[in-house]
Amino acid sequence: MSAGAAWGILALAVAFEVVGTSMLKLADGFARPLWFVAALLAYGVCFAFLTIAFKHIPLSVAYLIWGAGGAVLIVLADIFLFGQAIGGLKLMFMAVIIVGVIGLKLAP
Repeated sequence: MSAGAAWGILALAVAFEVVGTSMLKLADGFARPLWFVAALLAYGVCFAFLTIAFKHIPLSVAYLIWGAGGAVLIVLADIFLFGQAIGGLKLMFMAVIIVGVIGLKLAP
């Protein structure tokens, strides 16, 4: 597998994690069980892609990008899909997460 394909698979893992987490919000606890079942399916796909990515990207790098990328995208989903307020501190700390991920990726 090429390096580009491995990074694409990691991006898919992040995307499915964000979709699954968003579906948990839509499940409204267990009041809407189909959203919960859909979330479980999305998480299953996410972990399948993450497992493949771990074969080709160092564990620490892949997990860091998966976790941080998911966190930043969930904040954005909460803002744009669920109407959460955005403020300067949120934006600043999202930038800190992104800079931290880049720094850890570049560090020897």
